[in-house]
Amino acid sequence: DKQDPSFYPDFKRMCRKHSSVQLLIIPGNHDPNVSDSDFGEENVRVFSETTLLPIGDATFLLVPYVPNAGMGDKMAEKAADLAGREWMLVGHGDYLSGVREPNPHEPGIYMPLTRADVDRHGPRQVVLGHIHKATPPEERVVYVGSPHGLDISETGKRRYLLYDTESKSFEEKAIRTDYLYFQESFFVFPADDEVVRLQSEIRARMEDWGLSEGERDKVRLRVSAGGYARSPSGIHETLREGFAGLSYYNEESGPVADELFPANDSQREELAKRALEKLEELDFPLGGKEPDAEDVRLIILQTIYGT
Repeated sequence: DKQDPSFYPDFKRMCRKHSSVQLLIIPGNHDPNVSDSDFGEENVRVFSETTLLPIGDATFLLVPYVPNAGMGDKMAEKAADLAGREWMLVGHGDYLSGVREPNPHEPGIYMPLTRADVDRHGPRQVVLGHIHKATPPEERVVYVGSPHGLDISETGKRRYLLYDTESKSFEEKAIRTDYLYFQESFFVFPADDEVVRLQSEIRARMEDWGLSEGERDKVRLRVSAGGYARSPSGIHETLREGFAGLSYYNEESGPVADELFPANDSQREELAKRALEKLEELDFPLGGKEPDAEDVRLIILQTIYGT
């Protein structure tokens, strides 16, 4: 069934206000049947079929979502038209190569694209929707990401991308949103400096958020900790103090440390001591292209104290 245009009043008002801006839409898995008639605005164009579209000095292959189909099949259909061109793929679905972080709202695979598809057909770059987490714009396959986090699973500052058809590169633009979601989990292992180490890690995590002072009020946070500690209460208090002044997601009261246990396991302590001593004795180059000594130490302790 066609979607009722009354569902889009804000979008339609925006189209009319910015009538000089052309809006090009490809349907996704939530709206596979959307068409131009659902909007009725002169500056809105919906691509319901796979389309080769030149814009400026760039050529785009627009691939709308089709149930039970793969993006590789759609590229193959246009292979003759794409021959000899430099082009970009714009689609909606799951990239199945490398590290994939699924959409938590939609289990399953939607219109897959594989690394073999990309290598076979040779787009300069691929821009995808569906997965809500943004990926770096310099990668060959780019997820734009959702413009506003829907819940705590969609963390970090939001953005949109501008593509320059002359330089053939993206520019990131920040989006002002009502809330910024962050999830932080900490693995704790017993040590004399466990509190000091945790304090340092909290500071580093918050610096990575890249927030301005005015954005702190937008934060909605979830914090958890697991592992073993000589002072579980000290760890819990350090977490509370480290994130003091920030609001927690869904009115949660603070950090959760249900999987943090007292370090009263003498066998694990002895095993950790011996493993770290062996690490010191190793005649193996650490650092550079190899993990550094601190990384290896952390992996050893996570293996021993992992819950």
